[in-house]
This record gives sequence, C-alpha cells and structure tokens, in this order.
Amino acid sequence: MGYTVTLDDSKTKQLIEYWTKGSMEDMQAASEIIQKTSRYASGLFFLHLALEKALKSLFCKKKLEHAPYTHNLLGLVEKIGITFTETDLQILAEINEFNLEARYPDEKYSLLQRATFVLATQYLCEAERIQSWIFEELNK
Repeated sequence: MGYTVTLDDSKTKQLIEYWTKGSMEDMQAASEIIQKTSRYASGLFFLHLALEKALKSLFCKKKLEHAPYTHNLLGLVEKIGITFTETDLQILAEINEFNLEARYPDEKYSLLQRATFVLATQYLCEAERIQSWIFEELNK
C-alpha cells in the first residue's frame, strides 16, 4: 500500500510550477499541431496531456501531496474534490479517450479516422477554456 507525504511549501510550489509549465507547453504544442499540420490525433493527445498536467498542478496545491500516477482526467478531478459542470465532465471524459486512443494500434486507427480539423479545433477551444478555469482555481 502507498503512503502519503505532506509536502512543505517550497516543494509544493516547485511541483505546481513544474506541472503548470508542462501544461502550458503541451497546450501550445497541441495548438500548433492542430493548426499547422494535419496530425490531429497527435494534437488531441497533447490536449489530454495539457489538461492532465493542469489537474496535477491543482492536486498538488489542494492536497499538498505529489500528484498521483494516473492519466485519468476524471479520476484526478475526483481525487482533487473539485466540481465541474456536467458538460465539462463530459468533455473531460471525451478528451480522456484521446490518451488511450493515441497509444494503441486499433484505437489509434479509429481516432485517425475521426480526427478532423473541425473536431480537433472544437476540442482545442474547450480544452483551453477548461485549462484556464483550472489555472484560475490554482491562483485562488
């Protein structure tokens, strides 16, 4: 069984900065991939990473612990104990799928078939909005 170590202020701040910076870089990568290439599945994968890291940053702030080893966005939301609208939870659930579907051959092929510029830009817009909200919560 794992154990929990409460972080001191300095370590907490360091981890928040680490996850926040990674989130911003991955969102920028997602945006560039989606807007400048036709590799939409890759862009969607980076969207997932950006939100995962934003949530991990918020986890560190709220729980004063290291972020859990998970890629599940909904699981992170639950562990943090924050409330999202049903619509945003649905969007997070859909974006969650981009993590798995971008990794495994059969699922990746399925995602490649569905990933269009329109789909990718819609999710980019939603992910940027959700990331902004998470960062607002982080700065409270």
